[in-house]
Amino acid sequence: MRRLSHRISSTIDEEEEKEEEKGFGSEVVSGMEQGSGEYFVRIGVGSPSRSQYMVIDSGSDIVWVQCQPCSQCYHQSDPIFDPAHSASYMGVSCSSSVCGHLQNPGCHAGRCHYEASYGDGSYTEGTLALETLTLGSAVIQNVAIGCGHMNRGMFVGAAGLLGLGGGPLSFVGQLAGQTGGAFTYCLVSRGRRSGTASDSDDAAAASELGGGGGEGLLSSGVRRCPWVLRGSL
Repeated sequence: MRRLSHRISSTIDEEEEKEEEKGFGSEVVSGMEQGSGEYFVRIGVGSPSRSQYMVIDSGSDIVWVQCQPCSQCYHQSDPIFDPAHSASYMGVSCSSSVCGHLQNPGCHAGRCHYEASYGDGSYTEGTLALETLTLGSAVIQNVAIGCGHMNRGMFVGAAGLLGLGGGPLSFVGQLAGQTGGAFTYCLVSRGRRSGTASDSDDAAAASELGGGGGEGLLSSGVRRCPWVLRGSL
């Protein structure tokens, strides 16, 4: 995990590195208008960046998007990501330590193969890769993501899933070296479509996701609790 987060931290654009203390973030959107109880965040994938809506999942340990060529894909609102058109896409080899972080890694044509299933019957399967993600103004290189070629589920038009769990391949786990261990997400009532800090004097009424900045991410009235890593219980 340390090696992976160090690789990500060391490849952040110099301009973003100067802004590290200020942190970074992106607006979170409620899916109630689309009949979903999920929360979504807009993230850029690849180089050039292709904007995609992602479902936020605090209990999942992998980040993935639907990818071309798609053997089985559900409908999504944005064009399906095509790694052939991204200059930063790089498949992970089967012998890579990154591949070893998967719970059940596989190997296909020399590339690391991943599978993930969820309690509601949703499913994704494909190639593990290193790719550039853009969150707000932050450009983050070498993030391990799943490039899903076989996917099913009710994701309400989202391109994939942003795992915020405690595992080494979750978005939070991979960014540990960049954020200094600080990562927050603040969710408003599902009945409110979205929110930003400028919508209210109380930051707790905003709906945002971000990392870095330490204490500056938290305002008075916002509760916090430490992460409990898997295996420490």
